[in-house]
Amino acid sequence: MKNNWIKKILFSIIPIAIYILFEAIFIGIYYLIKYQTGHLETDFIVSYNKLFIWLELLLFLISLISFYITKKKAFNWITIKKIDINHIMKYIVIAVISNILITLFLYFMRYDINFTNIDVNTYPLLSLLILGICTPITEEIIYRYYVYNILNHSGSISPEREEKQNNITAIIDGILFAVVHNNILQMGYSFAFGYIFSKLDKKENSILPGIIMHITINITSIIITLFFAS
Repeated sequence: MKNNWIKKILFSIIPIAIYILFEAIFIGIYYLIKYQTGHLETDFIVSYNKLFIWLELLLFLISLISFYITKKKAFNWITIKKIDINHIMKYIVIAVISNILITLFLYFMRYDINFTNIDVNTYPLLSLLILGICTPITEEIIYRYYVYNILNHSGSISPEREEKQNNITAIIDGILFAVVHNNILQMGYSFAFGYIFSKLDKKENSILPGIIMHITINITSIIITLFFAS
């Protein structure tokens, strides 16, 4: 049993490793081309914003293509299925309230409230499109489609064991989602959100709840960042 979990965790890390490796290779190639052609911006912030925009768009397209290909296979995985409109509204409200509470907590802790990797004041519409929509979909495909399904994959088991397995899977998925974030505070609420997304996705048998809540949280964060910047 223990060895089986270790094996599943190792396999589940593969999509994350590919994601991180692709980012590193893309960043290296981007700056190499810029340097070789003499177009490397002297302003690092401007250069980083352009890089991140292209990187997130490319990752979004690749994740959509990979999702489309794999969901056609004979996997018994949680994929995208329609969910009740009332549930959608509930998930949106929960996401907005949760994000506002986290923001207020960070504000009173005098923590720098900057949720984004793009200068939202310079690129407000691109931030809403890329960070608000594309990035959440990419991350949900990686963590709640690939990672969660790999971790939760098993044969026929009893309902009691299935419930226990679902809980363990959601915890591990939350941990893996948290460790790629920048600091302890972000890791804390990223773990909570990752765990909640996994549980809701399993409940609905669809990755739509996680996608809806993740998009709502990111868009709310961008609006909050613009508000505090003004």
